[in-house]
Amino acid sequence: MAQLWRGSREDEQGGGNVLASLLFRPATPLPTEGETAAAPPARPSMAWAPYRHAAVRRSFHGEGDTAFWLFEPAEPRPATAPAVVFLHGWMATDVRLYGAWIEHIARRGNTVVFPVYQSSALTVPGEFVPNTVAAVERALALGETGDHVRPDRERLAAVGHSLGGALVAQLAIPGVAPRLPALRAAMLVQPGWRGRAAGLLGGLERIDPSLLMVIAVGGDDVHASDWQARVLFERTRQIPPANKNLIVVRSDPHGTPPLIADHSSPLAPDPDVAAADDAEPRRALLHRLGMREGEVDALDTFGYWKLFDGLSDAAFFGRHAHYALGDTREQRFMGRWSDGVPVRELRVLTGPELPQDLHG
Repeated sequence: MAQLWRGSREDEQGGGNVLASLLFRPATPLPTEGETAAAPPARPSMAWAPYRHAAVRRSFHGEGDTAFWLFEPAEPRPATAPAVVFLHGWMATDVRLYGAWIEHIARRGNTVVFPVYQSSALTVPGEFVPNTVAAVERALALGETGDHVRPDRERLAAVGHSLGGALVAQLAIPGVAPRLPALRAAMLVQPGWRGRAAGLLGGLERIDPSLLMVIAVGGDDVHASDWQARVLFERTRQIPPANKNLIVVRSDPHGTPPLIADHSSPLAPDPDVAAADDAEPRRALLHRLGMREGEVDALDTFGYWKLFDGLSDAAFFGRHAHYALGDTREQRFMGRWSDGVPVRELRVLTGPELPQDLHG
């Protein structure tokens, strides 16, 4: 049954279980104090990203590897909306881990599809893409029925974190999902893969040069290696620099708490939903995976969220590209600490050649 999501506590089945893996190192506690007592930047007014909806209607569909969550803008409910595919990292199938970011995207007026694609650690890597495609196909078809928001099939974008970032690149390859509309925008956040999932690299040279693409890496990410982002950037040389940037989101320890751009920094749990009964087991499990639950901070609002907002707006409506592409001031700006000191800007690399050291 569909529900309106306003950040209230909910106990729903179907979010997926995350299995611990001893292949990952335990998470290192982050410092709680920075160089000064300056407070982090307040949440920006986000003139580029106004909210047009007061609530989000969410529902869970299917079972197993092809199940998916559907998030639809509500209050008011639009007749139609662009569609965004949101792909989680390895075994991060608990949708609450990305809840605040998903809600942000949906309240801006987009329908968001969150495929499970990997219901357990035993799911074969070769099935990740077919599972994702099957879930998105079903989600778009569902949107054409009942009282759902009809998806605008001319406006489809995708954003993914970690393994999900590599999957986003696959969705952009012609022929991989012949029954889906072509992606207009793709954001690969800290893309990474292991073992047999390296097969996700095939066919990147066939991606349409008109695709708008951002690849973002974390300055203190010890899980997804820079070389993986470099490979994705360099194997998509057909996409011109005007349409593709590689961006380094950098840590800043100036204030308290410090801003740390690690592999968990894109996680953005809804603060109320994260208080559900299983919050502590989830944190313990993430710890064993070498991750933490994350939080919503300036790295999200001025960084990851802003970049995808600008990228998708540019692809869908021809506006706000300067918040996502082009090495502009608006793209690089990360807000100011309470003492007026600017947060370390994003480093933007437009190519076509990348420097040996991405972090500069």
